[in-house]
Amino acid sequence: MHLEKFLGWLVFLALPGPLAAGSPGGLSSQTFDRILEFTRPGPCPVVAETAVWVDGARQRPVPLKLYYPAGGEQRLPVIVYSHGLGGSREGCAYLGRFWASHGFLSVHPQHHGSDEQVWRGKIRPRAAIKASFDDPQNLVDRAADLRFVLDSLESHAAKQTPLGRRIDTSRIGVAGHAFGALAALVTAGQSPPQLPYHSAPDARVKAVLALSSPVSVGWPDHAAEYAAIRVPVLHMTGTGDDSPVGPTRAADRRVPYDNIHGADQILVTFFGADHLTFSGHLRPRASQSDPYYQRRIEAASTAFWTAYLKDGSPLTQWLGEGGMAEIIGPAGWVETKSAGALARW
Repeated sequence: MHLEKFLGWLVFLALPGPLAAGSPGGLSSQTFDRILEFTRPGPCPVVAETAVWVDGARQRPVPLKLYYPAGGEQRLPVIVYSHGLGGSREGCAYLGRFWASHGFLSVHPQHHGSDEQVWRGKIRPRAAIKASFDDPQNLVDRAADLRFVLDSLESHAAKQTPLGRRIDTSRIGVAGHAFGALAALVTAGQSPPQLPYHSAPDARVKAVLALSSPVSVGWPDHAAEYAAIRVPVLHMTGTGDDSPVGPTRAADRRVPYDNIHGADQILVTFFGADHLTFSGHLRPRASQSDPYYQRRIEAASTAFWTAYLKDGSPLTQWLGEGGMAEIIGPAGWVETKSAGALARW
């Protein structure tokens, strides 16, 4: 990135509250307006509520937290978010609220067997979390939870419940952090070696956000593992994104991006971000830098969802031709891939 644009971005990122008029660093007015749109919370007041949906076929309760715009009758694009290992339905609340403010319904299920109950009260919580990760049944259960949530959303829409009247079942995205990112990609068609069956893509899923995806390190055929995924994916990671419990290292996180073809792919790598940067967990270490990255995670993911679940080709083209890199600015670098072509900034 040229020095002039870099310095312009430092000014842009430092501006408090409503940004001053004009475009820093020589950005076009259209680009500046788009960045401004996605870096601010949206215009919608947000409602958050909890629920428990029960999968009768598996006799399995699935707690959820839902975020959606207050008021209005319009149908909303839906994002289903799967938390990381040891998390809960409270995971990534900062994203749920931000997406809802921009007109999305964000649904955050909690996955028994790999949620916060795994480690709470344990003498060796990290070992308990690792055992949960190593048990393939937990991935099976997570993938089934996500499909159950998609089924339930369709049921609400068909029955015209108060929630169902707000759901647009033709515009659904799935997101996740870490183990949740793996579950999201499985729903889109990834077949990792620890999964005891071949995962068929769920046609209801139109786009995926994968934060800190785990990788089958040492697996010889990543091309086959990801071959069935045919939807756009926004991959996000950081240079410090080593797994706390698994073998995946920061440099491995790009494997899904490199092996998914046939649909637009975007990879964002933040300078210095670590594994917990994305989750929104409160923590003493690195907490001062987390908001810096999370503002850009909010903006980039919202632009992605808007492009692929709402507005379509004009915004999609802008993101792939440098718009995503302008959103990220000096916080990291962006790679995009469309029909086999790769661009870097």
